[in-house]
Amino acid sequence: MNKQKTVEAILLKISVVQDELHKLLNKENICSEKVIGKSHALDNLIVQYYNYIKKTNDKIR
Repeated sequence: MNKQKTVEAILLKISVVQDELHKLLNKENICSEKVIGKSHALDNLIVQYYNYIKKTNDKIR
């Protein structure tokens, strides 16, 4: 059960990081194609990591 709580905490932190990234991008009104491309790449990486942890956790259960 302790591992489950750890995984849930990690998933929550990942969601928070992703939300903060979106807020920052919207707040700063970033127009540079290079920055937008890198932020989308980071966002995709965050989603992949989140899904990997979730899938791995579901297999453990």
